[in-house]
Amino acid sequence: MTTNRLSKAVSFMIVAVMLAACGRIARQELREDRAGHLYQAAMADYTAGRIDAAIKGFEKVVRATPGNASARFQLATLLQDRRQDYLAALCQYKEYLMQSPASDKAELAKERAEVCERQYAALLLEKLKEGEGPVAAEISRLKSSLDKALADNAKLREDLADALRETAATKRESERVRRLVTSLGDEESVERPDLSSARELLDEEDDEASDRVALADDVSKLVAEEKEERRETPFAVAAKKKKTSQDEAEKKAEEPPHEKRPAEYVVQEGDTLYKIAMRFYGRRSAWTKIRDANKTVISIDGRVNAGETIKLPE
Repeated sequence: MTTNRLSKAVSFMIVAVMLAACGRIARQELREDRAGHLYQAAMADYTAGRIDAAIKGFEKVVRATPGNASARFQLATLLQDRRQDYLAALCQYKEYLMQSPASDKAELAKERAEVCERQYAALLLEKLKEGEGPVAAEISRLKSSLDKALADNAKLREDLADALRETAATKRESERVRRLVTSLGDEESVERPDLSSARELLDEEDDEASDRVALADDVSKLVAEEKEERRETPFAVAAKKKKTSQDEAEKKAEEPPHEKRPAEYVVQEGDTLYKIAMRFYGRRSAWTKIRDANKTVISIDGRVNAGETIKLPE
């Protein structure tokens, strides 16, 4: 037991001597740091109240001798207390603690560094509130982008609403024309094609405007003929019917001979039932006969596709 106590005492004394030696070395280094003429000049400016000159002097000392801890500590305190440059002061305190972690001012440097961090954070927050700094600039840019995106979205909504209104107006016009055509004539004498697909049966060169004009002309012609028939005498009506029969006979005579009309036909690119009827029958109204003879191939609206084989009835 006595030996163990003696060993512990010796170890304690060795540690104490080492600490004392370190302290003497540190104090010696501090005295050397403060002995330089640049340091002395900076301290003279500080004592005389020439703060800007003192800061410049300590900065010269740090650049000349980066390991001068005393100059770093003095520079840090001046930057913090007089310049309010908390970020630069914080950097100097951190460098001081790395160079002299066991000095007598290490704890004070830690406390001051923490104060600098809080002060710098408060300064950044204040600048952010006032709209300054890179963060505020980025927030402003994002806000501008958001406003532009909202404006574009509103414009797209307006365009969509206009398109929906135009579509609704087109549907109403098509329905009105369909009812008008349906009301003319009786079901036995007037063909009533499906108007929803009538445009697809017309030539590709016909547009919507020309279709409406042609339809309006046909309607006007039918109404005028109906009024004229009501005014004509029975003899005039009979003569007109005879003339009509003769015209139909002439049209039939002008039709291609039966042997020149093939029994089947392969639909080509750009063909419609109207074109096929005019080519092989001499009149467009024959498209319904072709459709009825090919119910398994042609849909009710009369659309045909290139490559399909259809029958041409007599």
